[in-house]
Amino acid sequence: MRYRSVPNTNFNIIDDDTPRTAALDWAKQQFIAGVDGDVIATDLSAQGWSADDVEQIVEDARQQTSDERGVVTYHQKIQHANHMYRRGSSGWMAGIPSLGAVRRLLHAIASLRALGKK
Repeated sequence: MRYRSVPNTNFNIIDDDTPRTAALDWAKQQFIAGVDGDVIATDLSAQGWSADDVEQIVEDARQQTSDERGVVTYHQKIQHANHMYRRGSSGWMAGIPSLGAVRRLLHAIASLRALGKK
């Protein structure tokens, strides 16, 4: 017995990914151009996006363009400080207590100065 495939008309598939991707790309371009996030959110709301979608699109675009905009995050600063600490507390000087202590002190001071810079 052969089965025939019958098209099922009960499925209404809506492609909401393509418009969202286009809106995200547009928002990223706006951020790179220097437009404020509130202005981008207002424009997206005017285009018919819901408040939740606008918030998510703007936040995703903000995070994805942080490198292009030259933004240094708290996480990046902490990673640098952690790297400086590990570099200062390892190596052959760590075996000589007084020299290792001086080296760790200098690296701690450098780390604090790096955290204070913008």
